[in-house]
Amino acid sequence: MYFLVNKLKFKLQIWDTMGAEMYRSLFKNFYRNTSLAIIVYDITRRETFDNLGIWINELRSNLPPELPIFIAGNKKDLEKERKISVDEGKKFSLSNGAKYFTECSAKTGYKVEDIFKEVVKCLYNIRKELGNNNNLSGKLKISMDNEGSKKKKLKCC
Repeated sequence: MYFLVNKLKFKLQIWDTMGAEMYRSLFKNFYRNTSLAIIVYDITRRETFDNLGIWINELRSNLPPELPIFIAGNKKDLEKERKISVDEGKKFSLSNGAKYFTECSAKTGYKVEDIFKEVVKCLYNIRKELGNNNNLSGKLKISMDNEGSKKKKLKCC
């Protein structure tokens, strides 16, 4: 997936860890060179929302504190089966320092591309703030090159 921002081409490398307990031992492999995290919960299943705090703590204990976290409520297409209100999702996101919150539908594609556009904007702004030093806390790294140069890489999950 490629995005252009101010004539810079971004390629996102996305890892879906699925949140399944059976894969928990592998999660630390996903943390290396992570620039941003998107935590997704199912708006029709309360337990997925209730576990958001666990995932935020997991990220914060393994990654730099300035790592941007986005939160998305999935399955907006199942609005009638909703168990978590939009306001509840927003409130949780704000109280936990998330940079972005939205609801989406992976099934219909509703707002999915918007999330990734926001990811790229966020990472672009971080890179712009860093200037030539693309490294925060010795861990958070964002790599990108000008349009037309060799390969462009932006490590993200």
